[in-house]
Amino acid sequence: MHHVLQPGIDFRSSQVCAIFDALDNGLEDYTTDERGDVGSWIRIACIRGLSSVIEDLFRISGNLPDFPAFLPPHRYHAAIGRILRQGVERLDNVRQISGECFLRIVQLPLPVTEHAGRWRVKNMDVVKELFFAESGNDNNSWSDGGWLFPKAVKILQIPEYRRSLLRGLVMSVATRTGSTQRPASSSLANYTKTLPLTGVGYSLSEFASDLIGLAESNLTSNNVVIPVLQTFNLLFEEDALLSLSESERGAACIEALLSLSCKNVFRVKNIQRLQESMKIVINLLTLPSVAKTCLSKIVEFLAHPYPRVRSSTAEYLYIVLQSKDLGWEPDEQVEEILLETEWSSGDVDKVKDVARGLVDALASGMNAL
Repeated sequence: MHHVLQPGIDFRSSQVCAIFDALDNGLEDYTTDERGDVGSWIRIACIRGLSSVIEDLFRISGNLPDFPAFLPPHRYHAAIGRILRQGVERLDNVRQISGECFLRIVQLPLPVTEHAGRWRVKNMDVVKELFFAESGNDNNSWSDGGWLFPKAVKILQIPEYRRSLLRGLVMSVATRTGSTQRPASSSLANYTKTLPLTGVGYSLSEFASDLIGLAESNLTSNNVVIPVLQTFNLLFEEDALLSLSESERGAACIEALLSLSCKNVFRVKNIQRLQESMKIVINLLTLPSVAKTCLSKIVEFLAHPYPRVRSSTAEYLYIVLQSKDLGWEPDEQVEEILLETEWSSGDVDKVKDVARGLVDALASGMNAL
């Protein structure tokens, strides 16, 4: 391997940090064109570059009296988190290279400097159990979603890498690539079901809060908000969030999620964001704490200016009413209204009246409880 950093060469910590930051910034390149995700070429190069810089700095650390200035611990761990994010995203080849680089970093001897433990990969015992416990361990398995994702979701228990990893997992849940989406979705849902509602360690309430935080910090980016909404809908459909409203923090997350989903419904232009928001509102009908609030919001989707949104709302509402235990029985006329109304009709005023009647019928069933 060609080493970029050699002892005896005069270079400054600020220069090395600038290189490190440039490589780190390259991990955000998601440029696409007619050839596909061409930004992945940049991300792969930057993953390899970050790994090489870390390896070189560790190797010559004994010759760097001010080693922490060259590689501050917080920047080092942030980079590991971002490499892990790439290791759980959509593209098999990016995951493969990220996994190889991550595991190589894990196995590096600690740098020769004071308090060297600050550069030890966090929760090393967890990482080793996940990725080194199997005999004949094969790094190539990172490209195999079925092997990787059941292990990767468990890294969420490491606080320092959690948010970066969660962002990558959310993107894989939302992808249309089945070989990634299916194992990512099932693994995240299964992991979520194991989380305690509150308490020591990672909890369901904290997990939901992290998801909400990811969306709220990127409100103008459909590329982030839509995958977060898709992830919440997956978890509701898998009954992984049924207890969330039972904690104060969880209840706050539900309120925030409802607010996010209902904000500017008539001004949002992106059909996919509208449909995922609609599914959130309907899925929240299964939670007694917000069910009545959701009823009034459903009208906005059933009477939306876009015919596709109206018909999708009626279809999804029917599915949820048929498949979920709401704790109350919908009025008999609800099914009839849902199935017999021409929701994509051009007569929007008529559809609005029908939508209000439907919600009144749902409210009647809810109040009869």
